[in-house]
Amino acid sequence: MAKKQAEGEVREFVDKAEFDNFRKEQERVQAKMLDLLEKSVTPAKAEPTFNKEVVEDKTIGCPNKNSLLPQYEELFIADFDISDGFNSWMTFPTIDKDGKENGSMTYTISVPKKFSNAGDAYWKMYKCDLRTRVLHTNSIVQDIIAFNKIVIKNLHYNKNIKTK
Repeated sequence: MAKKQAEGEVREFVDKAEFDNFRKEQERVQAKMLDLLEKSVTPAKAEPTFNKEVVEDKTIGCPNKNSLLPQYEELFIADFDISDGFNSWMTFPTIDKDGKENGSMTYTISVPKKFSNAGDAYWKMYKCDLRTRVLHTNSIVQDIIAFNKIVIKNLHYNKNIKTK
């Protein structure tokens, strides 16, 4: 396939041996580059800095504690019985190093399995039933009351009926 190269003549083809040598060299260079990239991208394994009990708790499922300010906890307790297994908490926006807020203020209700209308596949996948709503800063109390009513209606929950 290769034409003989005379003096001053441009060569148009390469023979099989030259091509195989070129291909092997390129594969070797690419493999070396991939190894370097993998080493630079793969983070070093560090020991976790958080409490091991919290990690174990999260693997079980939902958080199991109330973390509401007292005035908002009163609103939750007015509609839900904690002894039935309901929990609630609020999360707040994070502030980055430039002072900008990331995220929003949210209110979450953890619904116990005996009251949940989520299917078995949902429970198997997520391990808990969390109902979350974004709160507007100018109407926090009204948003919590309204969301409690929505969850109660959705679950057909009655705080006054005691369950096992």
